[in-house]
Amino acid sequence: MRAVLFDLDDTLITTRAAMEASAPVALSAIRPELTDGAALEGGRLFRADAEGWFAAFTRGEVDFWTMRRRRVAATLQSLGIASRDGDAEAFEAAYGPAFSDRIAAFDDVSPLLRRCLENRWQVGVFTNSGEVYTEGKLAWSGLTGRVGPVITRDTLGRPKPEPEGFLHLCELVGVAPEEAVFVGDELETDIEGAVGAGLRAVWLRREGYERDPELVAEAERAGIPVISSLAECPELLTRE
Repeated sequence: MRAVLFDLDDTLITTRAAMEASAPVALSAIRPELTDGAALEGGRLFRADAEGWFAAFTRGEVDFWTMRRRRVAATLQSLGIASRDGDAEAFEAAYGPAFSDRIAAFDDVSPLLRRCLENRWQVGVFTNSGEVYTEGKLAWSGLTGRVGPVITRDTLGRPKPEPEGFLHLCELVGVAPEEAVFVGDELETDIEGAVGAGLRAVWLRREGYERDPELVAEAERAGIPVISSLAECPELLTRE
């Protein structure tokens, strides 16, 4: 094992918590009449993205602004509110600053990066987010320049779980796929994608992030370790 490669959102940085805290701020900015409870529920709905607009964006089916407009409209509709022209732009104007103030690296990230350096393990990141937004998230969370090469959905136009990105990242850090471990929080895009590309994988299932116990048991039966913190990685990877 010569490389530890990572997903970004909710693996290294607190994206879910930042979204759920920032979306109510933005919704209240475009609809001041919303109660606090309705704004909080809207934040939950916005992050959940039941209609799958972010996934469509990662697949290249819609551009960023189409994704944002439809996601905001779907959130408002779920709250029983009609959307208006300019909602997405006004939402983004309030959401962006709130999100950048709230995003952070998890506490277990820096210790693991130090251990990777000590063990001479190469590191890198593969995310389905866009390049510009990813650069911002790395800067806001203090991870710019600390996680090795970073590839996004824009790098090859081939998002996770397709194998091309995983293989390209291995090339960038100078290892064969079988010499790398990919750590991520999403079973289909991260874990199944990495394994399908010939990497080993570790499924990060943080406290408070719901996962189906049957899927956890199935992953473990398939030989995929399931952890609740990145602090478990050094011992696990050294043993492997």
